[in-house]
Amino acid sequence: MVKKLGVARVRNRRLTKMSLFFFRRPRSTAALWLALLAFGIACYATILGRQGFPPVHPPLSIINGSYLVDNSQKVDQQVTGPLSQIAIAQGNVKTVTATANPSTFNLVVQYNDGTNQDIATQKLKEAVAADTHLPKNAAINIRTLDVGKFNPQGEGFDMLIAVHGPSRVTETLADRAQQYADAIKAQNLSLVSTAKVISPFSEGINPTTGQPQKVQTGFDRFGEIVNGQPVFHKDVTIGLQAKNGADAVKLYKQVSKALDGLNQDKRFDGYKTSITAAFATQIEQDINELQRTLLEGLIAVLIIGTILVSLRASVLIILSVATVIAITLGMLYFIGYTLNVITLFSIILGLALIVDDTIIMTEALDVERRRQENAEETVRVATNRISLAMLAATSTAILGFAPIIFITGILGGFIRPIPITIITSLIISLIVALTVIPFVARLLILRKGNFGKKAKVPITVRAQEAFAHKLTKPLRWADHSRKRLWLSGVVALIVGFGFIFAGAYIFKYLTFNIFPSNKDSNQLQVTMQFRSGTDILSAQAAADKADNIIARSLGPNFKDLTYYSTGTSSQAQAVIDIIPYDKRAITAPQLVDKLKDNFRDFNEASVTVSQNDVGGPPGTFSVLIETPNRSSAMALANNMTHFLAGSTLTRLDGSKAHITKAIIVNPDSWLRKDNKQLVQVTASFDGTDTSTLVNLAKDLVKGHYTDKKLAQYHLSSKNIVYDFGFEEENQKSFNSMVIAFPILLIVMYFVLALEFKSLLQPLLIFMAIPFSFFGVTGGLWLTNNPFSFFTMLGFFALIGLSIKNTILLTDYANQGRRAGLGRVEAMVSAVEERFRPLLATSITAVFSLLPLALISPFWESLAYTLIFGLISSTTLVILVFPYYYLGAEYLRMRIGRRMFFSWLLVNAIVLFVTSVVLSSKAILPAFIILNLIITILKVIKHKTRH
Repeated sequence: MVKKLGVARVRNRRLTKMSLFFFRRPRSTAALWLALLAFGIACYATILGRQGFPPVHPPLSIINGSYLVDNSQKVDQQVTGPLSQIAIAQGNVKTVTATANPSTFNLVVQYNDGTNQDIATQKLKEAVAADTHLPKNAAINIRTLDVGKFNPQGEGFDMLIAVHGPSRVTETLADRAQQYADAIKAQNLSLVSTAKVISPFSEGINPTTGQPQKVQTGFDRFGEIVNGQPVFHKDVTIGLQAKNGADAVKLYKQVSKALDGLNQDKRFDGYKTSITAAFATQIEQDINELQRTLLEGLIAVLIIGTILVSLRASVLIILSVATVIAITLGMLYFIGYTLNVITLFSIILGLALIVDDTIIMTEALDVERRRQENAEETVRVATNRISLAMLAATSTAILGFAPIIFITGILGGFIRPIPITIITSLIISLIVALTVIPFVARLLILRKGNFGKKAKVPITVRAQEAFAHKLTKPLRWADHSRKRLWLSGVVALIVGFGFIFAGAYIFKYLTFNIFPSNKDSNQLQVTMQFRSGTDILSAQAAADKADNIIARSLGPNFKDLTYYSTGTSSQAQAVIDIIPYDKRAITAPQLVDKLKDNFRDFNEASVTVSQNDVGGPPGTFSVLIETPNRSSAMALANNMTHFLAGSTLTRLDGSKAHITKAIIVNPDSWLRKDNKQLVQVTASFDGTDTSTLVNLAKDLVKGHYTDKKLAQYHLSSKNIVYDFGFEEENQKSFNSMVIAFPILLIVMYFVLALEFKSLLQPLLIFMAIPFSFFGVTGGLWLTNNPFSFFTMLGFFALIGLSIKNTILLTDYANQGRRAGLGRVEAMVSAVEERFRPLLATSITAVFSLLPLALISPFWESLAYTLIFGLISSTTLVILVFPYYYLGAEYLRMRIGRRMFFSWLLVNAIVLFVTSVVLSSKAILPAFIILNLIITILKVIKHKTRH
């Protein structure tokens, strides 16, 4: 019979004193708990504002306007060229891109990370105003950009409204739209800051005639279902800006009510307004998903907690999880966050993490009540035994998300609330577990007559204890026999590393895409680039034809359509809402393929069809030919489009992808980048792993267009620049996460070294991470998901979940060692004692994530990363980790800290040199060879001594 850890050897810790402080003051604790709970519920219900996305102000300035010369070259030479030069001269500028159209222009000034966009934009305005070379007749607008809003013509709006009616004359519609905008402003709506018509006209003084001129340069379309049939309207859009801090849902309701009244007004007889863009619908959908997920998660906790612990204990866990979520929502209010797509995402993801502390604490109390005679002693002993493990597990989980805070760029601005929200919830979950749970446990499981031999033990608990006892049979079999211990250890090493290597092998079959398209979506996008020489009337006619193709292709799946005022004589972009994916049999990718087929013979424009995802901006592959010799650049661009279209790309695993289309972007426009004239060629692929394909396409172009080939066009490789759009920014951000990973492990190592007072045991605890590899890669491969930003985010979350298991076993075994148990006895005791919370936390996390994996295309890859990774890690931790611990204890008794530190330093130096001189692929062989040499030398030295 294995000895149990003695109570007398357990000493009070500071965290235990904190638990007892609140436990001994039930009235004060109850009042504080209920107050925090009520405030959190109030924050969720009314106090916290609802937004689509958090405000994100990247270091960008937008310059646009009109110069009515009807000549792109003149606009380029007289406006966009000088403006580019002024912007570059400001300093702290990363890049300036400019587009000159026949009568309009647009520039994007991107500053270095960390630049205050408001200050930089103001300085740019002053520099432009002071310049004397710009034409006086050019209307120039300079503004900042909030990428969390709708940005037609570069100006951010919180809501877009289409005005349509019996007239299809653009001037008439624009007049009606202005009347509607004036009427909205006249109502002084409490949540609306301004209402502005997004004019399809450019107005100014014609430089040639000197007379005022008004030219139509844009158009919009709105489509809806009327009496079961799609109807498309010619419209003019009104943009609404909300007041600071306005709730998106309340704004939508307020504006909808106001528009209903205006639509009944006789002044607008026959005309109608329709809200074409608003965040309220998405927010309500996300809130409903959060509520459903939380409900399903709590049901999973109730069922699993009842089976693995007890019904009363599972109720305690549910109350604790609800408390953590409520207090987290209250903290979001004080941080200054709102309920939006990102923070709701964080709370859903955090559900699987915060349940750990609550289950561990509840289970510890449930176990100790069978050994103690009163509630206070139960709390004292239970908290003593698991407080260090909980603190270590929470610390590593927090560190797992910390690197995400430091991601820069637009991506960093968007996702920064994720780590901050989750870290906040993790800290709160630890505090709640140590303070609220012991207090509430007094009412549920620590009642009189429920201690010691009188304590009731459910049959399911006895079954788990019996199963855990069987799991430790091989350990007991190997005890007191060196040969058996060595045999068990070797088998454990083979099994553990066999799964690790299998996971690494599967990894090469995964595709890589930072922001892959979801497997389904509720929104599609059709982008049209019109043929060279197309005027605004012809562009509108082409758009009308495209609308009919869209309606015919989508059939009953069509919901509505808008152009967001993007239509010009050169291009237009239709954003299509389709019925929700849970109410249709066909997926968005299938609808995309259908649209592509039906647009194949569309001669009026080059058409690109894709689905819109929340995950991030789509990547692009563009070749920029930078030269003032436009004729040479156009000749090369034409040759390049023919070469790229239909070309084959071969991935590392041998699979093929194809470039489906290559076009010259806006051939009637003049483009500049950093004040260098250029012609842009863009390509699209039939594969979804954009992050991989853009690099393969770059290698393809580089290999074909050598300096010898380019010399035929009087150009060289210096004239060729590659642009991946947002993909390039995303790759930099993703690489920063990859670079942060080893730094994260180093910090974790030192934190665990301090907490466990050991240099070796943190490395042992880290084995939970590679144990998850097989599940992560295998799960992604089975579910046909790529390795992406979301899987990386899931992996960071998995670090905290998986390391918790090894921390639990290591900490409890250490307590056994301090109590005088042998290393085998200590580990047997740890497995038998900690098996139930280890199993309960892992199974609960898996079942709480399962609905997301099965129902939501957006969450699928992240959820499967956590589910399969956790199953893999937990299984290997239970089966083989105990033997790794025995091996580590054997080494710890024979190797001093100085020798271990020397071994660690030598390995670090060799691995660093190997990675720099050779490659990352050589790191593992170098590690194995080095340690084999060290082992052989030790054996020789040992034999020489004897």
